[in-house]
Amino acid sequence: MSDKFNQAIIDGIKKIMSQVEISFVAKIISYDNQKMTAEISPLLKKDTQENATAPIVSTPVPNIKDVRIERSPGMRPDYKAGDLVKVVVSANPIDEAIETGLPINIGQHMFNLSFCTITGRVNPKTFTAPSHYSNAGLILSEDPNFYINFKTDQIFFMGKGVFNNNIEVKGNTRSFVTYTELNAALQAFKTAYDAAIGTILSTTTQVGAGGGTGWAAAASAIAIDISAAKTDNVKTGAG
Repeated sequence: MSDKFNQAIIDGIKKIMSQVEISFVAKIISYDNQKMTAEISPLLKKDTQENATAPIVSTPVPNIKDVRIERSPGMRPDYKAGDLVKVVVSANPIDEAIETGLPINIGQHMFNLSFCTITGRVNPKTFTAPSHYSNAGLILSEDPNFYINFKTDQIFFMGKGVFNNNIEVKGNTRSFVTYTELNAALQAFKTAYDAAIGTILSTTTQVGAGGGTGWAAAASAIAIDISAAKTDNVKTGAG
């Protein structure tokens, strides 16, 4: 009877423990942004005692390698050495469930630090956030000077915005052009413009002295500088 009672108590404790998860703060040692794994140094100590008479000594918990990074679709964090992160420890092994999607045995290796996942960065109390951190709809980068803010009537980009293909604004889709394409288009326009104006002016009789010859002289004096060197100002803003 005693053995069954003890086993019942043990089973009850295990059941309760299987429903509990814990977390701790750790320091990033290294981060692999391709594999989305990190080596961390848990900011934890554990008590060790060689024998019953020896004093209890608290020693740092060893580093943990290949820790998984929690992710959301489209989000890839960029941790660096020294970053403080929050780490969640699973009550049971997680590798098999993650790799296979199959149920796991909940009665083995409970609360092993090896079964942990980084959930995000933790800012120290001394951290002072820029004022725009409080904006609603804000997506931040690692550099606080570059961010996207989704406002009621606009998408605000702080920093350089790089787009591919087309952009649609209020139902109107337009393609972006390169500066080379813009220069080529403007120069083609100038060639056609010069030819058309030159033809009109050289074949029209001028009122007064000189006749058509005067128009031709006027046509040759027309100068519109939209060369590549000049239209490059569209890009640089110079000149």
